[in-house]
Amino acid sequence: MYSRSLIKLIDEALLPAVLIILAEIVGLTLVNTFYNLSWSFTGGGITYATTEELILANSFSSMVVYAVILVGFSWVVMRAHLTHATHIHPTVHATLARLNLTHLVEDTFQIYHEAVVWVSYLWLFSLWFGIQLYLGLIHSIVFVTALVLSSLVTWLFITDVEREFHIPGIKQRVQK
Repeated sequence: MYSRSLIKLIDEALLPAVLIILAEIVGLTLVNTFYNLSWSFTGGGITYATTEELILANSFSSMVVYAVILVGFSWVVMRAHLTHATHIHPTVHATLARLNLTHLVEDTFQIYHEAVVWVSYLWLFSLWFGIQLYLGLIHSIVFVTALVLSSLVTWLFITDVEREFHIPGIKQRVQK
Protein backbone atom coordinates (compact mmCIF):
# COMPACT_ATOMS: atom_id res chain seq x y z
CA MET A 1 0.00 0.00 0.00
CA TYR A 2 1.23 3.49 -0.80
CA SER A 3 1.87 5.92 2.00
CA ARG A 4 -0.30 8.98 2.48
CA SER A 5 2.71 11.25 1.92
CA LEU A 6 3.65 9.64 -1.37
CA ILE A 7 0.11 9.99 -2.70
CA LYS A 8 0.05 13.62 -1.53
CA LEU A 9 3.38 14.37 -3.24
CA ILE A 10 2.17 12.88 -6.52
CA ASP A 11 -1.05 14.87 -6.24
CA GLU A 12 0.82 18.10 -5.51
CA ALA A 13 3.25 17.53 -8.41
CA LEU A 14 0.57 17.46 -11.11
CA LEU A 15 -0.34 21.16 -11.24
CA PRO A 16 3.29 22.36 -11.27
CA ALA A 17 4.13 19.87 -14.04
CA VAL A 18 1.27 21.12 -16.19
CA LEU A 19 2.25 24.75 -15.53
CA ILE A 20 5.87 24.01 -16.46
CA ILE A 21 4.84 22.42 -19.76
CA LEU A 22 2.54 25.34 -20.56
CA ALA A 23 5.28 27.82 -19.64
CA GLU A 24 7.71 26.10 -22.01
CA ILE A 25 5.17 26.27 -24.84
CA VAL A 26 4.33 29.92 -24.11
CA GLY A 27 8.02 30.83 -23.82
CA LEU A 28 8.91 29.22 -27.13
CA THR A 29 5.91 30.77 -28.85
CA LEU A 30 6.76 34.24 -27.54
CA VAL A 31 10.45 34.11 -28.44
CA ASN A 32 9.76 32.66 -31.87
CA THR A 33 7.15 35.35 -32.55
CA PHE A 34 8.96 38.38 -31.14
CA TYR A 35 12.34 37.58 -32.65
CA ASN A 36 10.92 36.06 -35.84
CA LEU A 37 13.16 33.02 -35.49
CA SER A 38 13.53 30.47 -38.24
CA TRP A 39 12.39 27.15 -36.78
CA SER A 40 10.66 23.95 -37.81
CA PHE A 41 9.27 20.74 -36.34
CA THR A 42 11.25 17.58 -37.03
CA GLY A 43 11.08 14.05 -35.75
CA GLY A 44 13.33 15.00 -32.85
CA GLY A 45 11.49 18.18 -31.86
CA ILE A 46 12.01 21.80 -32.80
CA THR A 47 15.06 22.76 -34.85
CA TYR A 48 16.48 26.22 -35.49
CA ALA A 49 18.41 27.52 -38.47
CA THR A 50 21.37 28.72 -36.40
CA THR A 51 22.93 27.91 -33.06
CA GLU A 52 22.41 31.51 -31.93
CA GLU A 53 18.67 31.19 -32.50
CA LEU A 54 18.63 27.91 -30.56
CA ILE A 55 20.44 29.50 -27.62
CA LEU A 56 18.14 32.53 -27.66
CA ALA A 57 14.97 30.40 -27.80
CA ASN A 58 16.24 28.01 -25.15
CA SER A 59 17.36 30.81 -22.83
CA PHE A 60 14.11 32.77 -23.16
CA SER A 61 11.82 29.78 -22.72
CA SER A 62 13.92 28.55 -19.80
CA MET A 63 13.51 31.90 -18.08
CA VAL A 64 9.74 31.72 -18.55
CA VAL A 65 9.67 28.21 -17.09
CA TYR A 66 11.90 29.27 -14.20
CA ALA A 67 9.71 32.31 -13.51
CA VAL A 68 6.66 30.04 -13.21
CA ILE A 69 8.49 27.71 -10.82
CA LEU A 70 9.85 30.63 -8.79
CA VAL A 71 6.42 32.25 -8.47
CA GLY A 72 4.88 28.92 -7.47
CA PHE A 73 7.47 28.22 -4.79
CA SER A 74 7.44 31.82 -3.59
CA TRP A 75 3.67 31.57 -3.15
CA VAL A 76 4.12 28.46 -1.01
CA VAL A 77 6.88 30.12 1.03
CA MET A 78 4.75 33.21 1.56
CA ARG A 79 1.84 31.05 2.76
CA ALA A 80 4.24 29.13 5.01
CA HIS A 81 5.40 32.34 6.66
CA LEU A 82 2.04 34.11 6.88
CA THR A 83 -0.73 31.51 7.19
CA HIS A 84 0.99 28.44 8.65
CA ALA A 85 -1.30 27.12 11.39
CA THR A 86 1.49 26.44 13.86
CA HIS A 87 2.94 29.94 13.87
CA ILE A 88 0.42 32.31 12.32
CA HIS A 89 0.53 35.78 13.85
CA PRO A 90 -2.48 36.37 16.12
CA THR A 91 -3.54 39.57 14.35
CA VAL A 92 -3.46 37.81 10.96
CA HIS A 93 -5.50 34.94 12.36
CA ALA A 94 -7.99 37.35 13.92
CA THR A 95 -8.33 39.24 10.65
CA LEU A 96 -8.89 36.02 8.71
CA ALA A 97 -11.50 34.91 11.27
CA ARG A 98 -13.27 38.26 11.11
CA LEU A 99 -13.41 38.01 7.30
CA ASN A 100 -14.51 34.36 7.50
CA LEU A 101 -11.34 33.29 5.66
CA THR A 102 -9.93 30.81 8.18
CA HIS A 103 -9.80 28.20 5.38
CA LEU A 104 -6.67 30.04 4.20
CA VAL A 105 -4.78 28.84 7.28
CA GLU A 106 -2.67 25.87 6.18
CA ASP A 107 -1.44 22.91 8.19
CA THR A 108 2.12 21.63 8.09
CA PHE A 109 1.24 18.53 6.07
CA GLN A 110 -0.24 20.59 3.23
CA ILE A 111 2.38 23.34 3.10
CA TYR A 112 5.43 21.12 3.34
CA HIS A 113 4.22 18.68 0.70
CA GLU A 114 3.64 21.55 -1.70
CA ALA A 115 7.01 23.02 -0.78
CA VAL A 116 8.86 19.75 -1.38
CA VAL A 117 7.40 19.52 -4.88
CA TRP A 118 8.13 23.15 -5.80
CA VAL A 119 11.64 23.19 -4.31
CA SER A 120 12.42 19.96 -6.17
CA TYR A 121 11.36 21.51 -9.46
CA LEU A 122 13.28 24.68 -8.59
CA TRP A 123 16.58 22.90 -7.99
CA LEU A 124 16.12 20.31 -10.76
CA PHE A 125 15.69 23.10 -13.28
CA SER A 126 18.62 25.03 -11.80
CA LEU A 127 20.75 21.90 -12.23
CA TRP A 128 19.37 21.44 -15.75
CA PHE A 129 20.34 25.03 -16.59
CA GLY A 130 23.86 24.32 -15.33
CA ILE A 131 24.11 21.29 -17.59
CA GLN A 132 22.79 23.29 -20.53
CA LEU A 133 25.30 26.06 -19.81
CA TYR A 134 28.12 23.51 -19.77
CA LEU A 135 26.92 22.21 -23.15
CA GLY A 136 26.67 25.74 -24.55
CA LEU A 137 22.91 25.63 -25.04
CA ILE A 138 21.92 28.51 -22.79
CA HIS A 139 23.15 31.97 -21.79
CA SER A 140 25.09 32.08 -18.52
CA ILE A 141 22.78 34.72 -17.04
CA VAL A 142 19.96 32.16 -16.96
CA PHE A 143 21.96 29.75 -14.81
CA VAL A 144 23.41 32.44 -12.53
CA THR A 145 20.00 34.03 -11.99
CA ALA A 146 18.41 30.66 -11.26
CA LEU A 147 21.18 29.74 -8.84
CA VAL A 148 20.97 33.01 -6.90
CA LEU A 149 17.17 33.14 -6.74
CA SER A 150 16.89 29.44 -5.89
CA SER A 151 19.32 29.90 -3.02
CA LEU A 152 17.44 32.92 -1.72
CA VAL A 153 13.94 31.44 -1.80
CA THR A 154 15.19 28.12 -0.39
CA TRP A 155 16.78 30.00 2.49
CA LEU A 156 13.44 31.73 3.13
CA PHE A 157 11.74 28.34 3.22
CA ILE A 158 14.37 26.93 5.58
CA THR A 159 13.65 29.79 8.00
CA ASP A 160 10.03 28.63 8.12
CA VAL A 161 11.10 25.02 8.75
CA GLU A 162 13.30 26.25 11.60
CA ARG A 163 10.35 28.11 13.11
CA GLU A 164 8.14 25.05 12.70
CA PHE A 165 10.47 22.67 14.45
CA HIS A 166 12.03 25.22 16.81
CA ILE A 167 15.50 23.88 16.11
CA PRO A 168 17.51 24.77 19.22
CA GLY A 169 20.88 26.40 18.90
CA ILE A 170 20.47 27.59 15.34
CA LYS A 171 20.55 31.29 16.25
CA GLN A 172 23.44 30.79 18.64
CA ARG A 173 25.50 28.96 15.99
CA VAL A 174 24.73 31.59 13.37
CA GLN A 175 25.67 34.51 15.65
CA LYS A 176 29.06 33.03 16.60
